[in-house]
Amino acid sequence: DKVISGTASLKVTLISQDPDPVGPGNFVDVRFKVDNVGSQNAKGVEIQLLPRFPFSLDPGDSGIRNVGSIQGGQAGEEGVIVKYRLRVADDALQARSEIEVKYRHAGLDWQKLEPFLIDVKTPDAVLMVDTVKVDPSPLQPGQEGTLTMNIRNVADSLLRNIKIDLDLTGSSFAPVGSTASAYIGRLESGKSSEVIMKLFADPQASSKAHRLPLRMTYADDSLAIYSKNYTVGILVYDGPSYVLNVEDRTLQAQNKKGKVTVSISNTGSGDMKYVTLEILPSDKYVVLSKDAEYLGNLESDDFETAEFEIYPATNGLLVPIDVSVRYKDSFNKEYADKRQVKLQLYSSAELKKYELTPKQSRVWLVVALFVVLLAAWIAYRRWERKRLRKRQKEAEA
Repeated sequence: DKVISGTASLKVTLISQDPDPVGPGNFVDVRFKVDNVGSQNAKGVEIQLLPRFPFSLDPGDSGIRNVGSIQGGQAGEEGVIVKYRLRVADDALQARSEIEVKYRHAGLDWQKLEPFLIDVKTPDAVLMVDTVKVDPSPLQPGQEGTLTMNIRNVADSLLRNIKIDLDLTGSSFAPVGSTASAYIGRLESGKSSEVIMKLFADPQASSKAHRLPLRMTYADDSLAIYSKNYTVGILVYDGPSYVLNVEDRTLQAQNKKGKVTVSISNTGSGDMKYVTLEILPSDKYVVLSKDAEYLGNLESDDFETAEFEIYPATNGLLVPIDVSVRYKDSFNKEYADKRQVKLQLYSSAELKKYELTPKQSRVWLVVALFVVLLAAWIAYRRWERKRLRKRQKEAEA
């Protein structure tokens, strides 16, 4: 409230702003009340508003309002209301911003009042996670790392009582040395603060991008409370690991073809995708069947098999089989590995000694036995018919 004395005593009061507070880019209606608390009439009263940034009047509006005469003692509910409509700049900052008002009456000089304050508030006080770094990156299962987050105040006012909580519930990570929380007492507009947390990746953590919820609560200059939810990504990567084996085979002896079943077991923590096994050419053997088989995806601790028909082309009893393994890892990185599995063959003496008669020979043995039994049955039937005919002739004689 301001009191101006002269031949008449005028009192100018800011009675309202609507809306209160007002946001950038909006209009605000401000109302003043002019009272004459003196005993003399005030004639030709004029009020002029002088806007400062971030406020402005409509083009062509000088801000002068002709109030006319105000009688002595005209005050309180009988005071004169003067209204202005102001536009707030789009880039206005959150603050109590000043407007100036002056008045005159009876043609005297303008009298300037002390500035009035209008509350401007930005729509939201924004606190953001500017950058996230993990060292080392990617983390390996069972490894400890440092998570560094740069928290920036992009609001136009001070933010305070900032609490940062990283939710590790149900995740593959655990905090090391402290909790997964941090606190910042105050952060000025445009400033940043670094938050550091130590994390341990579970030894069974999957090779992938792990998404962790991050929640920040804070207050602005007027102590209004805000809450923001973000997601922090942490990469965990364990290099591919697998085992190739000869799972089964009918090929046991030299100079004989047979089937060989090759198995692949995913012993790593990540998935193996689009797996293809291929038997590579060699002078040690000849592939009689298709030389490649697509196995699809292998999850951790999973396995698949592929069957090939092979003829050994070496005099040795140990046949090295060259295998190409093509696949992609959890991050779609392509691999083409060349591995080797050993196929042990046996001599005739070893086959008998270890009772490892090739399955194919056993089949022929069964067939031969069947043929012998069939021949014996046919011979018996012929002998039986001859015997019956002989008895019949003897009976007729």
